[in-house]
Amino acid sequence: MTRIVRALARLSARRAPWVVATWAIIAGILIGCGLAFGGETEEDLTLPGSDSLLAAEMLDTGEEGESSSPVLLVAPEKIPAEDATVAAVVTALEDATGATIDDPLAEPARAIATGALSADGTALVLRVPGDLGDLDAAEKDDVRAALDLAIDAGWDAAAGGQLGRELDGGGSRTSEIIGIVAAMIVLLLALGSIIAMSIPIATGLLAVGSGLMILHLLAAETSVPEIALTVATMIGLGVGIDYALFLVSRFRSVRVHVPGTVDAVAETAATSGTAVLYAGGTVALTVLALALTGVDFVSWIGYATSIIVGLVVLMSLTLTPALLALFARRLAHKAGAEPDLDRGFWARIAAGVTRRPIVVLVASLTLLGAVSAPALALQLGQSTSGDRPLGTEQRDYFDLTADAFGPGANGTLLVVGALDPAAESPADPRVTDLAAMLGDVDGVAEVSAPALLDDGATVRFSVEPATGPSDPETADLVHMVREELSDGDVEAHVGGAVATRVDLSERIEERLPWLVGLVTLAAAIVIGFAFRSLVLPLKTAIANLLSIAAALGAVVFVFQEGNGIELFGLDGPVPIDSYVPMMLFAILFGLSMDYEVFLLTAVRDHWLATGDAGVATRRGLAETGRIITSAAIIMVVVFLSFVVTPNPTVKLFGFGLAFAILVDATVIRCLLVPAIMQLLGRWSWWWPSGSGRARGSRTRPV
Repeated sequence: MTRIVRALARLSARRAPWVVATWAIIAGILIGCGLAFGGETEEDLTLPGSDSLLAAEMLDTGEEGESSSPVLLVAPEKIPAEDATVAAVVTALEDATGATIDDPLAEPARAIATGALSADGTALVLRVPGDLGDLDAAEKDDVRAALDLAIDAGWDAAAGGQLGRELDGGGSRTSEIIGIVAAMIVLLLALGSIIAMSIPIATGLLAVGSGLMILHLLAAETSVPEIALTVATMIGLGVGIDYALFLVSRFRSVRVHVPGTVDAVAETAATSGTAVLYAGGTVALTVLALALTGVDFVSWIGYATSIIVGLVVLMSLTLTPALLALFARRLAHKAGAEPDLDRGFWARIAAGVTRRPIVVLVASLTLLGAVSAPALALQLGQSTSGDRPLGTEQRDYFDLTADAFGPGANGTLLVVGALDPAAESPADPRVTDLAAMLGDVDGVAEVSAPALLDDGATVRFSVEPATGPSDPETADLVHMVREELSDGDVEAHVGGAVATRVDLSERIEERLPWLVGLVTLAAAIVIGFAFRSLVLPLKTAIANLLSIAAALGAVVFVFQEGNGIELFGLDGPVPIDSYVPMMLFAILFGLSMDYEVFLLTAVRDHWLATGDAGVATRRGLAETGRIITSAAIIMVVVFLSFVVTPNPTVKLFGFGLAFAILVDATVIRCLLVPAIMQLLGRWSWWWPSGSGRARGSRTRPV
């Protein structure tokens, strides 16, 4: 593998202008095609084989009609059958969206039965039909102006569903700008050169931009969730900038000893380039394991991240060497700038760690144990729009709905039954018996009037729980309703957002052990064969799990328990969704491998050169400590920049990833791992294929 990477870098360096031009053309084509033919992301969550999906499929078969977004109007007093404010809002919304909106007040009794009008007559839900996921700025302003007509009249008004998400916006572009600017500052301080700083930024932006366009093209043919692009962007920017930083830093060191530009680029690729390949490949492999869940929503996070990380690795092995060759003279170290591995800050840290490894080991484990302890109280739940920051459109809609219709109105269950033969009217005994059965279940606040679809072959009920969507009792209600339905005469299934999340939680609980086992085994195999050691894979797995435990502990402490939650723009604790720990595990296990691979690569180089495990550990840490911490700071600021988004789950991911990387690159990779390797000595490099491996004199580097 080293020979291939070296040859590819040498070719890229010799044909540098052509390589840069080729990547620019490829990126330009992808951006053009993505903008012209790309599709929009969606928020659909479906689980193959689940009861909630069967309910959704029956609704599709029953020709329920096109999707719609709710707009809630709450008046200070009972709304009359003909109201000027309602009429004005309806007209303005129709003009803004081009949709035709039915007025529920035309049939007040039916509106109350279907949940469109509150029992006291003060709250009205309008349904805006159609796909509203691609409104331009002017159309959004027109929708807000329509809502303002009610607000100016002394009413409350808010939009939910797809329309509410559009009005709130994603906020990811702001996060990306903040992260990139912060990364530029860190790079400038770390590398001391605008040219050196520009290479990692250019590589990261080009890889992420090209990858996003590929994902938008895929979104035109299949359903790609928005959070997949957000997480992929977050990770792609972090690793893209980091990998190029490692290569630039290594090239500047190699250039001191290897005067020829092409030779220096090839030598850089043979060491750091191969490490990038292993690290990036491991990241892509671990996040791709999310597909084991069998959940498209979660799987696409793995697919999207793997696509972007794959592009990052490919550009790091071709584009970055070409840029290094083009700007070689501007990247050379100044005289005396080459780091001294026996003096300086990191040399002293390395000497202290290797001199007192037991003390460092105990102190590190104690600190990690304290940080990880809150993870023992982890409780999984269901996040909702009610967890979003105050003042956002979706939060306003959630709160107004709960106040006007009750807490369960935000977590309505959809019960869909198949009728054979078809019912002629809602008075069919099968329909009335099913309604009575649903109403008798403990925890049900209200059952809507039945809706007959598909010429009476399908019946749908909206079941309103007595508790909110995040309440564990609502999840229990899903199981109780399904149990009652299983004993009935009508084939019926339970769907809706809450039921889907319940199915998701059960699916993840079933698949999580397999994912953890496969990811750990795959990473161990990569480390074992890359560094020719049976001991290092075990140490790496333990270190990575400690990093993940620390992240979960911090997430529980802040988001579940609410300590300092106000710093993230939220007003209270946030439920941790069932898929969050699994995604954090897969992503962090891969990212933790980055620093492990770069540290072990340096340590192994010195082990091969000296045959002294203690010296190798000390000099490897002294060599990589500064660059690893600089890379970690970049990744931390990129991840933290995403906490400005209004989505609490994205905030949680940004914080969790940032905290884990900070702990991983400092406490674990710069203290714990070197201490363990110092204690293991030459056993760190034990490989059963011959004694020559143990001495290090006959082992070829990765």
